[in-house]
Amino acid sequence: MFEWNLSEHGDIEERTWWAEIGPNFPNYEVFWREYIVPLTCRRLNPSNIFVRPRIPKHLRDLVNSHYSVFLQLSSSYHVLESPDALTTQRGIYDFYSHLCSVKDMVQRFLRMTNNVFKHYGSIYIPRRARRLARFGDASLEKDYRTALADIKKYRRQSIHDYAPIMIDGKIPKPNRLKKYTDLATLAQVLGAPDRDQIISRDFVDAKTRCREDLQRLEKVLDRIWSVVLREFEEMRDLEKYRADQAMVTEDDIAFCKSMTFRISGDSPGFSGSAGVTSGSAWIWSKEV
Repeated sequence: MFEWNLSEHGDIEERTWWAEIGPNFPNYEVFWREYIVPLTCRRLNPSNIFVRPRIPKHLRDLVNSHYSVFLQLSSSYHVLESPDALTTQRGIYDFYSHLCSVKDMVQRFLRMTNNVFKHYGSIYIPRRARRLARFGDASLEKDYRTALADIKKYRRQSIHDYAPIMIDGKIPKPNRLKKYTDLATLAQVLGAPDRDQIISRDFVDAKTRCREDLQRLEKVLDRIWSVVLREFEEMRDLEKYRADQAMVTEDDIAFCKSMTFRISGDSPGFSGSAGVTSGSAWIWSKEV
């Protein structure tokens, strides 16, 4: 039986990073398949991944906010898997900047989903903690805050103070960050007779720590998406929602069938009658 999946039918970012993100965050793909794909051109033209032009704005906002979460996660993986990226303070800054931005994108996604529920007259709960506990996962809000706590510590250190000190590919543990805030402290550690013991006690391998923070957050996000999926199940059969989701105008048909896409390999960019624009990994061509 045919089933849409990100590994084969996503854009280049989704195809590239789903193998990393999927194991800890499978509900992202479930939501994408059930509630994002039906709003795109894929069912009219599987090679056109764009949202149909006449889809209502609140549903377009839903699509954009959902994808924004993926982009920040995939950008974190890009830093994590780049050779030597996490051997520099700049790499640590880049990683935790993307990972901390996931929080903002999740908040936006939850707000956009509530907008959808309000629009169609379904149940919506403004307060996040109450919303996340609605189906019995009483610890979800606390676990989400805990997953973000250390991420925010590393990000805050990089922005508001000296970036985390690095010694032999290691960074301070979260509960030791405030102790290591300047080069003078680094010199003291390097010159200490018990240097190895200090590093073992206070520092952790940077790549290991980053991967643990990323995967811990993904697992909590999967539980949040489980809540949202149950909320959408309550709404999905409402007549107005089904009509908006399925609506296809003549403009939609013309747009969806006028473009085809192919993966561009190692040379990202759009090309076609409008020339070349960097920043995308899809090639499009307008059919006459």
